[in-house]
Order: sequence, then structure tokens, then C-alpha cells
Amino acid sequence: VTVAWSLSDDESDVAGSGCDAQTITSDTSGITITCTATSVGGTTSSSVTIKRDTTGPAIGSATANPGMLWPPNNKMRAVTVSTDPSHAGSGGVVCSIDSVSSNEGGSAHEPDVELTGPLTLNLRAEREGKGSGRIYTAHISCTDAAGNASSGTPTGARAQAQGKKGK
Repeated sequence: VTVAWSLSDDESDVAGSGCDAQTITSDTSGITITCTATSVGGTTSSSVTIKRDTTGPAIGSATANPGMLWPPNNKMRAVTVSTDPSHAGSGGVVCSIDSVSSNEGGSAHEPDVELTGPLTLNLRAEREGKGSGRIYTAHISCTDAAGNASSGTPTGARAQAQGKKGK
């Protein structure tokens, strides 16, 4: 972001202080730039505050509730994902599930995943007979108020259907 000032007075010369063009090259939560102009008519100042945000939110972890889909009876179960994005910039972070993958193949009862809201979905409580348990993993994206986005598969964004309860 570049801030440039234009100084003029139709009746006299103008001298400025702090009025040279300034470029802000890194993110800031607010930096104030002030230009002071002096002419025969007196002195005046003008200020502008620049907030620069080009960094997307960090997605540290997410939690699926419930995290265990029991019993594995081929029925769809409602799951809610909670996230904890951190962001020092524009705030107003909104997250959503982009996609869901599984460590096991599809089932005869597809679909196995139904997105029902930004952070809600239905997952099929099912597993392969000889497998260690189907693990669903959510891929999440978050966007801040400035439009900066981040995405990833945060730690803990998974739900699992296992063969024996407590296993």
C-alpha cells in the first residue's frame, strides 16, 4: 500500500513535513501516517490509518463431535466440526468443510458423506470387515474479513467407525 500526499495553495508556496510517499510492505493492524503542510495561510495536518492484511487465518486444529461413530450399523450420523482458527489481521474468520476423505473405499450404501452446513455433515457409521476402522478426515478452509483464505486438514478433524467399542 502506498500513501502519497498532494499539497497546494493557490496564494503561496507550501512546505510539507512527513508528506513524502510511503509504502507499507508488511501486514499491520494499523499504522498512522501524518502529513503536515505549512504555507502563508498557516499550518494544517492530515492523517490516514492504514490496516494491511494479506495473511490467511491459521487453522490449528479441529474436533469432530462425535469423534466415534458407534455402532458401525451403516446408518448416517450427524457430526459437527469445531475449529479454532487464529488470526491477528482482519478478524471475522468463517470456516467451512471443503471435502471429506476416508481411509477405506466406498460402500454399497453410498453416499457415505453428506455436507449439511458449513461445519456440519452426516457420515455413514460403517467399516470394512477386516479393516481397523473407517476414518473420515475433513479438509477445511477459513476466510477472514479481508478475503484472505487458508485451507488444510487440521489435526483432529476426523471421525472413526471401529469394529469393537472402545477399541
